[in-house]
Amino acid sequence: MFRTFVSALIIILTTITAKAQSADPERLALARAYLENVQNEATIKELIKNSSEPFLERIRATQPIVYSEKEDKIRELTESILLSVAKEVNEGMDLIVATTFSLDEIKALKEFSDSDIGKSVLAKMPELGVAIQPKMQSAMTRALPELFQSLQQEGISLR
Repeated sequence: MFRTFVSALIIILTTITAKAQSADPERLALARAYLENVQNEATIKELIKNSSEPFLERIRATQPIVYSEKEDKIRELTESILLSVAKEVNEGMDLIVATTFSLDEIKALKEFSDSDIGKSVLAKMPELGVAIQPKMQSAMTRALPELFQSLQQEGISLR
């Protein structure tokens, strides 16, 4: 079962890599233009600032003295590391967009992100992510033990 999963994963990754390497230059250029709208530095920094708040709140609640003494350093380190992660995740995103969506779909994404309503929606996405994050974490925290137990019952160990 695990070998089948790994084999399927390799096939999927190989297919994605092959598609990425053969991305149409027009789609790739349009994908980059679209991503400039949705992944600008200000948006990424705002997303990082908002998404780091639950983590910072946990430190604040569990170690209030340390947090009060080193708040600036804790915030700086947290946001710096998350920015590095965001840059890593965004690396190659143009190829992913160019190979996932058709030219017409990328044009529609670009047009939407250029529109006033699109800009308004995109500006609210970091806030939406922060609002969703606690619910997602709570659901995953509840679901993972059941998943691990089900996998163990099937003879699949993750250790």
